[in-house]
Amino acid sequence: GVWMASVFIYPLIILLVGWLFSTRAAMAVAFLTAATTLGFVFGESMGFLPLSPPTPPVMRWVVQCCVFIFTAVLISSVVRSYRNRLNEVRELDVDLARRTGELQAREADLNRAQAVAHVGSWVYELAADAMYLSAETCRIFSLPEGTQGSRESYLARVHPEDRGAVDGAWQAALKGGAAFDNEHRILVGKTVRWVRQTAELEFGADGAPVRGVGVTMDITERKRAVAELRAPQARYPARAHSANTPLVTAHRPRHI
Repeated sequence: GVWMASVFIYPLIILLVGWLFSTRAAMAVAFLTAATTLGFVFGESMGFLPLSPPTPPVMRWVVQCCVFIFTAVLISSVVRSYRNRLNEVRELDVDLARRTGELQAREADLNRAQAVAHVGSWVYELAADAMYLSAETCRIFSLPEGTQGSRESYLARVHPEDRGAVDGAWQAALKGGAAFDNEHRILVGKTVRWVRQTAELEFGADGAPVRGVGVTMDITERKRAVAELRAPQARYPARAHSANTPLVTAHRPRHI
């Protein structure tokens, strides 16, 4: 009944079940133990169980020693398991730090390569209307590194005369699934730059576009060089035309 010496071991059994299985299992065992001891109380109160004989002191000491030993073994196992898990966490932390360092080094190399080529990259999540820009893309637009854009914020930086064409080309790519490739002007403060935007779209299982992955190329210097080459021809069209016209010279006959 409730007076037996082995009652001391019940809490340890509940703790062991919770450690080996789960908190829910420990709660279930605790509930069953409480219900069982309540049954003992009811049985003894109603006289269904015989009265427990007094436990000899030696027997109670033996039970207590068993509880002490079981408790020490259980605590040792818990501490050992905790230390092993702590070592695993430390190893994972070291591995994560190493992988993070490698990733940061690769990202730095990528940013350096993009800066040399004047080519940036970006990813546009259509559902969230969020555009994630690389460091070089932010540099091209003179934005702080890590800036997150959107469709409207990008069109606001496009030259007003080119916004309609840019938006039309993007909508056509969304509907037709073709790659997006467009050259247009952007406004960086009071400066006008030329960029070429190319992107490929990714589609979901339902065929709807979900993501765009693209690159931004700064072609301002190329556009400026082409304009400088065309400037003399535009400035002197008549002379350029006359240079290609053959000359005809008439000679008078000599009389002797």
